[in-house]
Amino acid sequence: AKASPLDALLNDVRNYKKATGRRVTFEYTLLAGENDSPEHARALAKLLRSKVGRGCHINLLPWNPVAGTSHTRPSRSAV
Repeated sequence: AKASPLDALLNDVRNYKKATGRRVTFEYTLLAGENDSPEHARALAKLLRSKVGRGCHINLLPWNPVAGTSHTRPSRSAV
């Protein structure tokens, strides 16, 4: 099976982390109703833990509305 671009990226991140010993930070944009639930957070943590390893930092960024898009900002409680 051919690796997806995400798999390839996470493999490169894992290799970088091993080579440098540095913590890696991921920035993750939260979209209301699309990826802002606790289930999404657990799935993201599980994915990064399995593909990159422990010790990653995830910076959660609430979406800032932009004219012409249908995405909305998540509520404070969702963040």
